Amino acid sequence: MLSNTQELILASSHDLLAAYILYLDVPECLDLEMPLDNPLKWVDEETFGGFLNLVWNQEQAAGPNVPILPPARPATPNMSNTSHPIIDLCSPAIPDASDNHAFAAASFAQAIDISSDESDDDSAVKGKGKKVDDKPGYINAKIYVTLKEDVEEVIHLNRVPQRWPVPTKSTAYVIDIDLDGRKPTKGGIAMKPDAFIKSEDPDSWGGGTNGSDSDPRNVLILDNLPCRRSQHNCQGADICEYFDSDLIQNYERTSNDDLSTVRNIFHHHLTANERDAATILGQTASFFRITRAKSCPCSKDALIVLKIRANGPDLNGKRMHIGCSRDKGPSAVAHYHTLIPKEIDENILSELWHDEVVSGDEWRDYTEPCATLLHPRHGRQKKCKHIHFHEGRLVIGDLVNRRCPASRVMYTPIDPTFKKCVVIFRGKHNHPPFPNEKVTFDALEDLRKCVDLFGECGATGGKMDANHNLSDNEASSTIAALGQPLNVKHVSLRSNRKIQTEVRKLKQNNSPVGVQWEGVVHSYQQELGLPASERYIRHLSMDGARKLLVTANADLARLVHQVKFICCDYTFKRLRSDLNEWEVTLMNERTHERVTISRIYCNQATTEAFKRVWEEFFAAIENATGQKLLMLPFHGEGKLRAIICDAEPAQAKGLGLVLARLNDPQISGINETDPDILLTYIFKVCVQHYDRGLLKLAAGGRSLVDYLKTFRSLEHPGDFQAFAKFCHESPLVAVRDWYNNKTMYPWYLPALNRNLSRMTAEAWMSTPDSTNLVESAHPAANQATGTGLGLLDAIKSARKYDFEVAASIAAAEQSMILRNTLNDTASRLSRRVGRAATRANKDEARREIINRIEETNKALEESTQISRAEVEKRKEIQEKQKGLRTLYKSIPSSQPIVPRSSQRSVRPHLQIPVPHAQNRTPIPQPTYPAPHPPSFWPSAYPFTDFHHHAYTVAANSSEDVVPNVPEFVQGSSRGIGGNGGNGGDAAGAGVNPYTPPNYGHGYHYN
Repeated sequence: MLSNTQELILASSHDLLAAYILYLDVPECLDLEMPLDNPLKWVDEETFGGFLNLVWNQEQAAGPNVPILPPARPATPNMSNTSHPIIDLCSPAIPDASDNHAFAAASFAQAIDISSDESDDDSAVKGKGKKVDDKPGYINAKIYVTLKEDVEEVIHLNRVPQRWPVPTKSTAYVIDIDLDGRKPTKGGIAMKPDAFIKSEDPDSWGGGTNGSDSDPRNVLILDNLPCRRSQHNCQGADICEYFDSDLIQNYERTSNDDLSTVRNIFHHHLTANERDAATILGQTASFFRITRAKSCPCSKDALIVLKIRANGPDLNGKRMHIGCSRDKGPSAVAHYHTLIPKEIDENILSELWHDEVVSGDEWRDYTEPCATLLHPRHGRQKKCKHIHFHEGRLVIGDLVNRRCPASRVMYTPIDPTFKKCVVIFRGKHNHPPFPNEKVTFDALEDLRKCVDLFGECGATGGKMDANHNLSDNEASSTIAALGQPLNVKHVSLRSNRKIQTEVRKLKQNNSPVGVQWEGVVHSYQQELGLPASERYIRHLSMDGARKLLVTANADLARLVHQVKFICCDYTFKRLRSDLNEWEVTLMNERTHERVTISRIYCNQATTEAFKRVWEEFFAAIENATGQKLLMLPFHGEGKLRAIICDAEPAQAKGLGLVLARLNDPQISGINETDPDILLTYIFKVCVQHYDRGLLKLAAGGRSLVDYLKTFRSLEHPGDFQAFAKFCHESPLVAVRDWYNNKTMYPWYLPALNRNLSRMTAEAWMSTPDSTNLVESAHPAANQATGTGLGLLDAIKSARKYDFEVAASIAAAEQSMILRNTLNDTASRLSRRVGRAATRANKDEARREIINRIEETNKALEESTQISRAEVEKRKEIQEKQKGLRTLYKSIPSSQPIVPRSSQRSVRPHLQIPVPHAQNRTPIPQPTYPAPHPPSFWPSAYPFTDFHHHAYTVAANSSEDVVPNVPEFVQGSSRGIGGNGGNGGDAAGAGVNPYTPPNYGHGYHYN
């Protein structure tokens, strides 16, 4: 079967073929090798196509009825020419010419109409083209992009659009990337024009082919330049299987800027979000879907099931929980398990779990069609997130692809120096355009500006989102750089997750091996070639599982030779890694500012690890400054007199081991070899940490805590002995354990009290007794460098910060202007005195309040004693009343006698009938000691009778009452309290110990 080009060659006249031979400029001796009757034998298809293109361009420029000479064959395509050749077959046929250079009109009358609706692979010759009218010599208007692809219009663009215009007719867009001006890269490599165009398009294109450089196509409108042809199909949109088809019924995209349809769909989506969260049914169904999709790590065959709790309801009152079907009790294998939240209905959950019809009619609200329409590149989501019910049962909608008939063809020059591309769209999209969710080149460029503004190490997703999470200064800086907040200028960056992803990519491009330990190793290896004064990472080692890293700025490290003390402490907020950061800080008295001279990172906190930390710190100082760190007690020279830390035993013992190795008795005069003893010559413990530790003993009272705090000021041996005796003999176990813990370390108590320390009085008095200096350095570093950083980011940001501090100190000495003139020794002392006075005033106010509370407690206790006396008095009165009742019962009478008082009748409900005297025989009652009321009984109830059972009514001192006597049946065991007489039982035996026994009356009836 002949190709399109071969059909065109066969349809050409002899005159046209002769002109082609002249175009080739071959020797006459070879004419016999080019028979005009058999052109397929010698005509090259691609060359002949270029020849026709040039001829038709010359014809268009010359106009009708003008003879056309055979054009000269160019050596190379001229891409500098701003004109773009367009094939126009609408011109009249060229008349015959007598010379060999003219063409016969009939050669154009036989032109072939080649359709471009299909790709190169399945294109077919449609036959001879139909004429526009009856006039001979005219054919259909077409602009040939290649010999097999034609369009009706060519539009030139000098910028890659994000949203392409929707053409009304077949159109080829020619884009000049050089005129665009943007230089897109991916992984540091310049992107090809077609890849850049695809990255900017918000639609999803896939399938088809990316083309091949080995199978080029000459593009006529690019001066016959060989190009790679790629063809892709639109991937459409993913919708829920319960999608409301009316939302996009018969939809055909006419504009990429019209977002009204997708906005309507989005509003339906928001309504569904609100409905899902509005009801218990919706929340329960969401919880069911989440837990049902889980799997247990114990086995692939294990099922996630709903179980009854063996230990009864949990704190939320839930009787069931979600667990693994193979979980039968305690085992070494981990099983999936989760509790049911309080807002979940267990009954509904059980119905959903067993695929039953849900009770009630609330499920009918979830039977409406869905509005989920997603970009095909939405990730791994395969199910619709909205809640759907069908006939009372929960159904989960699958996401299905709605195919789109639109396609796109691109021609990209194989020569990378030509930054042009031809884009042809075929067909109409059957789905609305998506929101601008794809992060474009311009958005990434502005994001890079923000990253440069904040610094790579300080850049985070939250900081880049200037419209929400930044401080005023940071937000204003972003607006100053971009003219508006980043996520306002580029809506594709409204998603914080996308910002985090792009920031992470930028960091990975700059740190290809990562931002944790491997990245630090790479950075350290790069620094090894620098002079010692320019290096920042001074030591890096990995000994087994222990990782150790020491950093120091050389200019800052020199300051340690001029100070009397250094403070050391952990900081945790700045770093997000398996290593912890340990800072060494001092006070630079020359410029009155706090300076952190070294930051050490380690993943262990053992004695051996800290021994290495101290060794490498001292080595780093020597490496950075060219001078050993001299400690006055051990070297006999130098200014360093004290090292102040918290009470961490490992770091103290590690330092002691290093001092034992450094100590030379002939130089220091110290003949000790015990590391714990050597520590007492230079080591001090922070008193703030000591005081905070005493708060654990607050249960012993404020006076106990205050006394334990006085240890720091004890002077005489007797005071220390009394303190030790107090702690050893304390009735509180916590106090004894606390003191035993302190005495475990021989260096601890001497590091708190100057009378126990071996430091000189001058060294002790001239150095601080707390680590506040380094504690205050933590938030300053956090603010300057950021928090939650990876290890490499933390080191890079600290490097930048430390170099800025060093530059500030140098600038102060150069300019003779201090950054803070109110931070000298006198000013700091004045502020410290003021703070002490403020604390003293607050303490005095607190003590005054405590005294008043104690006075009120004493008054309350006294009132309680008075109340108890009144209760005792009423007990005596009640005993008298009891005796009178007994006497009353022993008098035979046919009518009850009601005692009266002050002419006032007893209330009717107290007049209870009493059995006739002649029908009963009184039983002697035993006498029991009256129990005392509970000591905690509230004084607000002074008239409560503690001696009578529930049937007895209490009275005040101005009333008499008729005894409330219940009727008894002879021989019955219904005696109330006591022994119940002969007919009672021992009901009082189980009485509450705080409830006085009720003595039964135990009557016998004859």
